[in-house]
Amino acid sequence: MLSALFGLVDVSFIRLIFETLALAGCGLFVGEVLRNRRQSLEAQERLRVLVETSPAAIVTVDERGFIELANRRPSN
Repeated sequence: MLSALFGLVDVSFIRLIFETLALAGCGLFVGEVLRNRRQSLEAQERLRVLVETSPAAIVTVDERGFIELANRRPSN
């Protein structure tokens, strides 16, 4: 609707198809980004649970050398 009001190109069936494809592509892209983000958060949660419940000492370090995640020393 906005492209019809402010666009310089005449309204045509081909233009409508391209606009529909562009909007659908944007929707698919945003949906995929959100799905990847949700999966990443779920994986981080699973890793946190694994580290907290493991009897072995586990430490994860980032590329700068900072400890991101570690569990407590196992008690004997």
